Amino acid sequence: MMKVSILTQPLGRNYGGLLQAYALQVTLKKLGCDVETLNRRRSVSFKAKLLPRFKLFVKKLLGQLGVQKFRGSSGNPYVNLENFRDQFISVSPLIDSNRKILSYYSKSHFDALIVGSDQVWRPRYSPELGNYFLDFCDELNLNSKRIAYAASFGVDDKEFSEEEVETCRPFARRFNDMSVREDSGVDLLKDYFGVDSQVVFDPTLLLDTTDYEYVIERDSSAKMRSTGGVLAYILDMDDTKEGVVTKVCGATGETPEFLMNSPTSALAKEKQRSECYPRVGDWLNSFKSAKFVVTDSFHGCVFSIVFNKPFLVIGNKSRGLARFTSLLKKFGLEARLIVNCEQFDSSLAFAPIDWELVNNLRSEGRLKSLEFLRNCLSL
Repeated sequence: MMKVSILTQPLGRNYGGLLQAYALQVTLKKLGCDVETLNRRRSVSFKAKLLPRFKLFVKKLLGQLGVQKFRGSSGNPYVNLENFRDQFISVSPLIDSNRKILSYYSKSHFDALIVGSDQVWRPRYSPELGNYFLDFCDELNLNSKRIAYAASFGVDDKEFSEEEVETCRPFARRFNDMSVREDSGVDLLKDYFGVDSQVVFDPTLLLDTTDYEYVIERDSSAKMRSTGGVLAYILDMDDTKEGVVTKVCGATGETPEFLMNSPTSALAKEKQRSECYPRVGDWLNSFKSAKFVVTDSFHGCVFSIVFNKPFLVIGNKSRGLARFTSLLKKFGLEARLIVNCEQFDSSLAFAPIDWELVNNLRSEGRLKSLEFLRNCLSL
């Protein structure tokens, strides 16, 4: 059995990040691999480590003193996401420094190291950019295969400094196989690192819908049930985006359901305080149950496609627009993207989507992506 280590973004505070890590692990296990994901985190000072514990102590104390706001509070808004990580994803011990990563890989022998997916090559997101180009392999003289699967820059232009390009270029050239998630990633790898690559699916598109229904069955709360109206999964809420949600509701005659965000209206804000960061199964079920989805999230867009829900995606430039354009192009759904909220046209809410065609394209892309993995791992 081939032993594989996956290097991806820190897990536990992002639904898309968790689910792409889960999906890649499940896919590799189905291919017969023994898989573990590196639990890579940013290094933090001793003071920074103590502050959250102090805040939790104060919240518990206030709850015990009868302050209603803090009664029953765990003090950790991400507890449901972290529980999913711990229960559904096989992870390594915590690694928060280069010293620890060297120690870990010197003692753990993997046949292959896979970098991906998500925005692993975006400097602002990666705890240590060089690690995601496997810079430690040379120092340790590792013979493991070096593979990039659906690795993402997140953007269509270079955010690397010239120094970062020079540092990472030799390591990028030592990969055995390179694949990226966006079309623009092919050009970036070629132009700045002199490396050829191919485009494959985000790991979340490799699983069947039934794989996500499995998660829904095992990680859902009896207290949270989707109303099945217009699901608004907005990461960066503002007045104009909330206006689009209102217009979609008016066009469809459905009621809005805000999921894990901060709507601008006072009523919606109050409603969401108790519902922020639900379980991953509940998050997935919100997409499965929705009649229409409005989102500015890449993986919000992905799961609208997975569950065959009509959707509208608002381009999120600050989080990377290339991710949306490349994904939608694969399925001929470019018309579902608006970059400016003033572009909203109610006819988009009623424009039919040929789901049979979309699902066929998804099946074809999935087979090609799985073939890439099998070839890389000689399976």
